[in-house]
Amino acid sequence: MTRPFHDRQAMTLVAPVLYPGEQVLFRARGAQKPWYAVWLGGLGKPFWKYWLVIATNQRIVFVQHAHVREEAQRSGGEYVTVGTDAFAWDEVDDIELDARLLGMTLRVRVECKNISRRVFVPRGWMRGNIHAAYGIADTWRKSRSTSTPPPPWVRTARDQEPESGKEDALHRPPSIART
Repeated sequence: MTRPFHDRQAMTLVAPVLYPGEQVLFRARGAQKPWYAVWLGGLGKPFWKYWLVIATNQRIVFVQHAHVREEAQRSGGEYVTVGTDAFAWDEVDDIELDARLLGMTLRVRVECKNISRRVFVPRGWMRGNIHAAYGIADTWRKSRSTSTPPPPWVRTARDQEPESGKEDALHRPPSIART
């Protein structure tokens, strides 16, 4: 079983990747399990990737971390950062939550970078882990609702050509303009 993750440990992993003035809103800890590791059961744990998912006021950050060996733990460190991925809220196309018996699956899709992360967020790995997963999804939804309108050079559905044989006031050719 994985050891509990404390706030102090989470902040030591999060602090180096934050921008000045960026605020941490939610953080959840989970594991990404490849398909072959799921079939192996408990023997597949070495293939898991452990992630700390952070929602800030500007972006979502994935911090991959690993346990440090016992010798290094005596010198002060417990976890070490393996890698990070960060995406602005505008780049995130979809966030889905799927309830499971022992936790939730948080799925984040970023199509512009062709990335899809599926992180299983269990209940006991960090205090408030499930609530943090809900908070991450809500933060993305709120950022979508307050998004700015498209710039004028982007064509919207209203600007599209009408179907053949149908004309309306917005799409009337100049030769048929009202006088």
